[in-house]
Amino acid sequence: WKAIRLKYRMKHEQSSPECYLAVCAIAKNEGPYFKEWIEWHREQGVEKFYIYDNESTDCTKEVLAPYIESGLVEYTYFPGQKKQLAAYDDCFERHRLETRWLAVIDLDEFIVPLKHRNIPEFFSEEPKFSFPIDKQCIIRFVFNQLFSKWIHSRTCFSRTDSSSY
Repeated sequence: WKAIRLKYRMKHEQSSPECYLAVCAIAKNEGPYFKEWIEWHREQGVEKFYIYDNESTDCTKEVLAPYIESGLVEYTYFPGQKKQLAAYDDCFERHRLETRWLAVIDLDEFIVPLKHRNIPEFFSEEPKFSFPIDKQCIIRFVFNQLFSKWIHSRTCFSRTDSSSY
């Protein structure tokens, strides 16, 4: 049913996304690392963070508090074991229409554009790349610094709007 609801929403809710680039991540006891990670990705052009907290017992909520209050971070408490894929599924279902691009990365991963000033600048050159992209396609990639080519990785960007290319 989720797929049917999402398809209906994408077809009938033709509003523009609220932001261009967002990040989804699930974390447990990563509080000491959030500030650096969020600030780095803000500098790279990320406008929104969807953070899923998998039962943290450290300072995660306190570190995120100013970002939550400013609206930069949307915090979701997400308890249970083996919840990573469920959190990503929830994020795609709830926020897919709110952002044009959604990156799914871990807290130990930093997106580093090598030939561009930031991530939106990189995506502005999208037509130069040969991989197919549409509103339901998930592209998995990371830029390989050694060989300057695209390789499959755990990093996931999804084009979320319904624009034609």
